[in-house]
Amino acid sequence: QVEAVQPGDAPSRSLYAFNNKLYGVFGENVYQFDTSIVKTQINPVLPLGTDTGAVGIEANNGGQLIFVDGQAGYIYNIAGGTFTQITASGFPSSPTSVAFLDGYFVVTQGESTQYAISALNDGTKWDPLDIAQIQAYPGDLVGVSVVNRRLFFFKTTSTEVWYNQGAADFPFRRD
Repeated sequence: QVEAVQPGDAPSRSLYAFNNKLYGVFGENVYQFDTSIVKTQINPVLPLGTDTGAVGIEANNGGQLIFVDGQAGYIYNIAGGTFTQITASGFPSSPTSVAFLDGYFVVTQGESTQYAISALNDGTKWDPLDIAQIQAYPGDLVGVSVVNRRLFFFKTTSTEVWYNQGAADFPFRRD
């Protein structure tokens, strides 16, 4: 379904630029915008589980975009044009924010101190053992971001920095 942006469209919940395209979440729908700002809905069969609140969006080197809305996670495979919900057992049940570093999607679990990482360059695979806790200081995680190849985990009362140590069992360690 392709149409131009119209007055009265649902407010933007998130925007993300990747590979000369703009992706946006409006209400429960996800769109891809071309350079003329013509939108194409990429999730016509599978609307997001929420229609308000922030949505985290990130891309990987495998041509995937991940969307997290606090209740579920979704993967858009750019080459195949498929939009699917992440159902892997290791994926957080309340994914609140997402970052990408060194081939891994990093997703925080809402109202907790835990985060999980995806398989290398594959946001559809999540091992239940690939989780870690941000616990140097009290407070729940509220977000994650990448700066200078470091993961910055933001909590309600503090910030903690992690880096990729390259260990085979779990690559990230507190800095």
